[in-house]
Amino acid sequence: MPIIHQCALVGISRNCFYHRTVLSQRKQDMLNDIDSLYTEDPTRGQRRMWTALYKHYGEKAGRKLVKHLMGKLGIHAIYPRKNLSLLDKQNPKNHYFLHGVEINRVNQVGAWISRKSV
Repeated sequence: MPIIHQCALVGISRNCFYHRTVLSQRKQDMLNDIDSLYTEDPTRGQRRMWTALYKHYGEKAGRKLVKHLMGKLGIHAIYPRKNLSLLDKQNPKNHYFLHGVEINRVNQVGAWISRKSV
């Protein structure tokens, strides 16, 4: 089967098939350093990773290069994302089931809750 048909089946261009990216030894070392720093503390984003590279390994690199290399590794900082307080669909919301109940004697609520949960 010709290469053009193989590339069409996989969904890549022929340029991607022939082009091989070669990283310099410095960038390869930086990738390894970033990976070890990320394993140590995955909450580091590009800015903190940039300063940690300089402090731990003495690497003087630009922040954009660090961002590029982190993207190449497929890593990003772990932090709380938006909509963290949304309900999970698997865990239903527990409604307040004492609404409208008049409490007028001792231990009435405890007995009522135990009957509802059974």
